[in-house]
Amino acid sequence: MLPFYSGVVQALQDRNVLTPNISRSASFGGQSGGAITAVLTALGVPGLQQFQIFQQTLVGVAICQATLPADQQLQECSFNKIGLPLLAAAIRAVNSDAVKAINKRVVLWSCQVDVLSTTLLNGVAQGTSTWTDVDDLIANIAVSDLIPCFTDATFYNLFRGSAFIDGGYCSDFAQLCPGGVAAPGATGTKCLKMATTFLGPNLRGTPLPTPENCPSATPRNKWVNVGKGYYTPAEEKEWKLPRGDCRNPADVASVKANTTPFVPFGATALPDIHPTFYAPLPPVFNNGCEWLATSSSPPFPGLAGFAEVYAHGYESGLGWASENGYCG
Repeated sequence: MLPFYSGVVQALQDRNVLTPNISRSASFGGQSGGAITAVLTALGVPGLQQFQIFQQTLVGVAICQATLPADQQLQECSFNKIGLPLLAAAIRAVNSDAVKAINKRVVLWSCQVDVLSTTLLNGVAQGTSTWTDVDDLIANIAVSDLIPCFTDATFYNLFRGSAFIDGGYCSDFAQLCPGGVAAPGATGTKCLKMATTFLGPNLRGTPLPTPENCPSATPRNKWVNVGKGYYTPAEEKEWKLPRGDCRNPADVASVKANTTPFVPFGATALPDIHPTFYAPLPPVFNNGCEWLATSSSPPFPGLAGFAEVYAHGYESGLGWASENGYCG
């Protein structure tokens, strides 16, 4: 759902919420696609340019897939394998000293896991805020956005000797946005929170995506958000080690990676900007179930549908800005 974030960022830039000075001085936190957005926004990259970078990575993936049989595409053409080198090149083009510009100002969150476990309840959120160079930064993003067997052909990735998967599996606004986020409406913070999958009561009349009425909203065992009351996909406590191109139990057992025990989540908070709150879903989506399904596949009609997602993010950002007195 990177295009949604890109659209929100562009709207906030157009309404002078994210001015160049703020982008260069404010703190940013993110996980998964939000990790990429946090880095690019802290570097002052316009939201529209962020969207164009994302499109470039997807085109690279599509070109790779077109040259290989289906059974090799995940292994050779994953978003991480093809897209992240393109992202690294884009970051270097924006700022040759990018890491220095964001160190101790951006925090990227990932979920550290026990590689021998089959439950995500053993995951613990971990944030990283300093990197040695762009390659180190990209290695961090490669674990923050790792949906097993989807964004990469692995069960997990290693970062600095420990096993991690997508930050969305266990990190929370309590980590991303510390201070004053213990309850919705809490004061004492200027933290602006964005999410792409909270639809909740603001679904504008479409069915609420729940395991009961929307079982295909996200693939089973793919998104597990323990303790996140504002997320709507099914809460799966157990998962199975993937087969095929992804690592099997014997592969996992052979890796002696550092692991950590489970740490309970802190308090959560609702996002300030999220789909459908300030604007209806784009016409390309019939309901919230179809929107949630795009977390693991491009929206109809293919890559062109991401422009609709970007536009929805833009409208959502404008809605928040107007409501909070940023009128351009």
